[in-house]
Amino acid sequence: MSRQQLARSIRHSDPWMKDRMERYCTLHPRSPSAVRRPQLSRRRGTFIVLLGHSLENGIVGIGNTVENALRAFDLQYLHALELQPNDVEVFRRKS
Repeated sequence: MSRQQLARSIRHSDPWMKDRMERYCTLHPRSPSAVRRPQLSRRRGTFIVLLGHSLENGIVGIGNTVENALRAFDLQYLHALELQPNDVEVFRRKS
């Protein structure tokens, strides 16, 4: 499925998905998902986390569970920060 087809098929999130996202954000309060609160939706068995107006221009996490999609989003978000121009400082907390 292409990104365009996936974007057209995204449904609004339901209470169960929102609850799973809240649990994830409570467990990971400093994660990009908790701080930025991206949109969460589902297409059949695939969960999609999106920050931005579209899959092509936003930051996306896709997974087979809500938690996996949020983890994928967090990694993509941090990767996008690392790709900033050299004149922009990026602060990362070392684990």
